[in-house]
Amino acid sequence: MRTGNILVTIGVILAAALLIAVLVVDARNADDQAGAPADPTQQAYVAEVEAQLSLWREELAELAAQVEVRGDEELMARIEALAEQLDLAESSLVKIRLDAEDAWQDFRQELDTLLADIGAGLIELRLQLEREVESSWLRRVMAA
Repeated sequence: MRTGNILVTIGVILAAALLIAVLVVDARNADDQAGAPADPTQQAYVAEVEAQLSLWREELAELAAQVEVRGDEELMARIEALAEQLDLAESSLVKIRLDAEDAWQDFRQELDTLLADIGAGLIELRLQLEREVESSWLRRVMAA
């Protein structure tokens, strides 16, 4: 009889452990989805912007390394300004990710404008660096 009681007790403990495990997994899944937008269009927009910001961060880091070697303070200031704009874009993206389905469109327009400014700023910076490299090369060729 004691063996039967022990087996029942073990069975109850195992059932309770299984129930707890299921509840923990459900809670983790709910936490994972809490920050994700519900609207598929909103989800796609957030994913697209996250990818673009990541690429721009990498590009800005590469440009910063080039500018740092040159010691150009003016260009470094422009890089720092673009980095601040990227920070602002990321905080706007957090608002979009966490906002209600209807209101996120308002933040989207603001963020799209900021993204256009960042893209243009990176293009200008890249072009200026290329022009400086070309003129530096040309001066060396002419001097030789």
